[in-house]
Amino acid sequence: MQVWCLHAGWDFPSVDSQLDPECGIIEELQAKRDSVKYTVSKDGTATIDVNGPMMTEVPLIFLYLNIPAVGTFNLLNTVNAAIADKDVERIHFNVNGPGGTSLGLEEVALAIHNSPKPTFGKTVEGAYSAHYWLLSQMDEIEVSVSANVGSLGSYLAISDVSKAFENAG
Repeated sequence: MQVWCLHAGWDFPSVDSQLDPECGIIEELQAKRDSVKYTVSKDGTATIDVNGPMMTEVPLIFLYLNIPAVGTFNLLNTVNAAIADKDVERIHFNVNGPGGTSLGLEEVALAIHNSPKPTFGKTVEGAYSAHYWLLSQMDEIEVSVSANVGSLGSYLAISDVSKAFENAG
């Protein structure tokens, strides 16, 4: 029987606060979010899944509701662990997602690009923006016929200081 562990009401800016601490799952979800996630096959291939929107840190509520997402800093730890793992000879990435945050993304891209072990990426659905950037850093990529890739985006905060200049004369 599944216990619904959300408080009544919804406060989107703090979705993790909606998890009821009385359910006793918060620590379990934090451990799941912060764990290094890859598998190693008998031939020495590590497989890392990069599926769902890219975020700095995946909200616990996403894990509770089984919504796929990628935390950039957790992904960096995972890539570095696979690189350091003596049983890993090559790293395979399953990459499917709409993109996301750029915070921490360059560090992950550099770790993949500079990996001493061969890297291979595959997308069967699509790799946009942040996901495409990561894919582009791999030694080899495979894109299924029906998948879409590309659309690198960026953002820049611009402050309107015209009033300050006007006031300064």
